[in-house]
Amino acid sequence: MKKHTTIVFSQKARLLPIMSLIAFNVIFSVFWWLYTRGDVIYYWDGGFPLNPLNFLERYVNIWNYGVFPGGPEFGFVTYFPLAVLSVPFYILGLGIGLVQWIVVQLMANVAYVGILYTFKFFRRQELDLLDYLFVIFVTYFFILDYYTIGINWIMGEIVPPLYGYFTTPLLIYSYLRLITVNSIKQSLNLLVLVSLIGLGGMIYEFQTMTAYFILFMIVVTVPLIKIFQLSVRKVLFRFLLFFTILLISGSYLIFYLYFSSTGAYSSSLQTFSGQNVVVYQLLDTYKNYNLSTSFLLYYPAISVTPSLLNYLVGAIGLGVTVVVPLIFSVIFRAQPKMYFPLRLSLTLTLILLFLLQSGVISLVPLIESNIIKLPILGILITGFSYMVQPVHVGYMINLSLLILLILSYDFIRRHPFPARRIVNALLYLFLLINSIIFSYVGITHSSTSYYSLLLGNTDEKILNTFNYPQWFVASSEVLSKAGYNNVLFLPIQLALSTATYYNGSWVGSNTPPQTYFFMGQVISDAGKSPIVFVLAKYLPSNNITDLVNLLKVLGVKYVVLNKGAYPGPGTFARPYYNFSGAYPWNFTAFEIMLNSSKGLKYVGSYGPYKIYEVEGNVPLVYASSGVTGNLSYDEIFWNFSTGKFKAFNVSFIDGGPKLNISNVSNVHLEYQIESPDKIVVKVNSDTSFYLVFTTGYNHWWELSVNGKINNNHYVANGFGNAWLMPSGNYTATIEFKYSNVKKVLFFVSFLPLLILSSLLISERLRESK
Repeated sequence: MKKHTTIVFSQKARLLPIMSLIAFNVIFSVFWWLYTRGDVIYYWDGGFPLNPLNFLERYVNIWNYGVFPGGPEFGFVTYFPLAVLSVPFYILGLGIGLVQWIVVQLMANVAYVGILYTFKFFRRQELDLLDYLFVIFVTYFFILDYYTIGINWIMGEIVPPLYGYFTTPLLIYSYLRLITVNSIKQSLNLLVLVSLIGLGGMIYEFQTMTAYFILFMIVVTVPLIKIFQLSVRKVLFRFLLFFTILLISGSYLIFYLYFSSTGAYSSSLQTFSGQNVVVYQLLDTYKNYNLSTSFLLYYPAISVTPSLLNYLVGAIGLGVTVVVPLIFSVIFRAQPKMYFPLRLSLTLTLILLFLLQSGVISLVPLIESNIIKLPILGILITGFSYMVQPVHVGYMINLSLLILLILSYDFIRRHPFPARRIVNALLYLFLLINSIIFSYVGITHSSTSYYSLLLGNTDEKILNTFNYPQWFVASSEVLSKAGYNNVLFLPIQLALSTATYYNGSWVGSNTPPQTYFFMGQVISDAGKSPIVFVLAKYLPSNNITDLVNLLKVLGVKYVVLNKGAYPGPGTFARPYYNFSGAYPWNFTAFEIMLNSSKGLKYVGSYGPYKIYEVEGNVPLVYASSGVTGNLSYDEIFWNFSTGKFKAFNVSFIDGGPKLNISNVSNVHLEYQIESPDKIVVKVNSDTSFYLVFTTGYNHWWELSVNGKINNNHYVANGFGNAWLMPSGNYTATIEFKYSNVKKVLFFVSFLPLLILSSLLISERLRESK
């Protein structure tokens, strides 16, 4: 009888992991369906790879800031692993909403497995039904809370570092096992897993996330050395090995890290409302998240204004997570006390984060000091100031709460202190309420109301779950023919520049969705380029007599008049801006201008879009004579839009020598785009000329003839690249300076996986002998 009971129990034990995984997937898939209704979330601040194949071709190659401004766009690093995962399902012809669902569901499972094994690491005994139930609840807590969806971050509609966030628990487990295990084979298994995760660029995804991840590992490591009596030298070595593998595995993103870090630093020193941007944002954080509202980051809340229910639930959560275990850990001297140093370390970390994030410890004096003007130190301090913003500090808070919840549950289950069942019930109640509240927030899109207000008054519920209507599919097929040329969207806006609302379909983002269907740039955001700002000032205008001439200079092949355009945050609006293209827009005037422009062919109407095509060839590389001098962007606009200077024949060269030629008709060029990073140009010319490359100027673009670099590199027409070229018959190569380095970095990124896999195979063969 006892034997039979044992067999039944072992069968149940084997079924529990499978049943719990199925239960988690069913719950999450139901939530996702109710949240999106099968549509795709097109994130506000980065979009989503609607065409993953085009996405990979574009962003694997382009590393410079292009004309308007080009890649790497803000969302690149966060979407790269998601695009890779999307490819097989996209090739199968599945709808993009379903593809996104599959990818997010897969990432949620990675988070679940990571949390399960982290839980096992601390629980250190065979798991029962209550244990698996807790893992499901705590995973849901990690995925859906105020940080992830309440402020529209990881699971919301801004820009999701989904990959980095969802793989963190598995990395935590790998690290915990790595520093405590003694087996070489097990260590190699763990390091192979770390290298695989690192290939997705986790350590490069967000600088603040990386900084908090390192900080979290330090906060956890120090008490664990004492708890498990570990060798400090051994732990330090494995700590460095762990992060070295993560860094090398994602090293193909070094250029992205450089651009995004220096770009954030330079923009933080700009002035807004009389203050540096970084200071303004810091003060705004302190204003919106003060001593009272900062508690929202630690427990459930539906709105920014906490209610009595929020405080009650929060009190329960903090009580069972932090207070009760700490008190009883001091009273009892049994086994659960072994985790007391870790629990104390994490609790003190949360208190410090609360003081920094709420402004009790203000960073403003440090930021305002002259020390920020020192480049390296300034970048670090600027990054530190961004780290206290809710969308960043929430990551560290959630990691700390995750481990504290696991330790608290283990303490409650393991030790028979008074009222243990009540405390355990309260813990489950807290997690259940959290799940209900934030499922409701997601399903009802409650947290999107803030963006609705930014976009103006409307009776419609504005969401960013895009249902991919047929008119969008058809228009994207047309625009895909643009190839490497650009597409101009009218009217010109600022943030969310191509925001559209039409027949119940809403999509708005700082990365226009059309970007994923061709290799050129969408010209739509006045804030990204001075030359685009001028377009917003003067389009439409009766004074424009040769619009197509201007469009060719800008490399534009298609023009889209978006009659479903919706005013994005900070858009040009009357009476504050007396621009021709200011809101409210005069679409009739736009149509008159476009329909009357010679050389501009009307393609058709697609939903809210009216699409026009520039007739003839629009070369991206051409020969030109040069007009030198310091011309304003307005002067460049009017000289080309009125036909005073013909496109391609004449270019405005900033700082270049004036050439003694009236035309370049005797210059013959043929060019071939081998990749977005490399263009080969065959030249046959009996005179000197300027070679113009219609993409954003960057000193990292290099032109070479027979291996010799041409250093006569200038800005053309206010935005492009130009080189002063000699006469002769030769082949020139335009290439991004570090294109070859980038290719090497892709190879280097795979080295940890290859080396560790070889060592693991070798170790297994050795053991089998």
